[in-house]
Amino acid sequence: MAKIVIETGLRKGAEYTLAEKPMFIGREPECEIVVPDRMASRKHVRVWLEGGAFWAEDAGSHNGSLLNSKPLTAKTKLNDKDELIAGTTVLRFHALGTAASPPPPLTEKEKARGHRDTVAQPSGIAATRAPPPGPPPPPKPKLAPTDDPEVTMG
Repeated sequence: MAKIVIETGLRKGAEYTLAEKPMFIGREPECEIVVPDRMASRKHVRVWLEGGAFWAEDAGSHNGSLLNSKPLTAKTKLNDKDELIAGTTVLRFHALGTAASPPPPLTEKEKARGHRDTVAQPSGIAATRAPPPGPPPPPKPKLAPTDDPEVTMG
């Protein structure tokens, strides 16, 4: 699985999961990834899955396409974090899960709770989650003045 994230322009932050069928990037509303950019062609870049990898090629755009600041003049295999430019819009390709192995199956305890016992850390490393807090301890009984060891009877 892979995705493209728009990094500049009016749709900055928009994310698109890439499908097995070819997808077009351009300003035409029929494109799967629409970039409202006057410098982008109606169909600017074509991205597709072939042989287990994603590929890109210029779709005959008027101004040309760039891949990692170089002209995209032929079918080119996309690598994780590659930068595509259509018009003045910068898009980033992300290859998801290609290097990581799938997570292990849930334990019976995790299945019963409906979630895994790990949380993702910013570094991408999973850490063990602290168990949920139990019930609060019962309140301490109030001592009568004569039972309080601090109180001395005269």
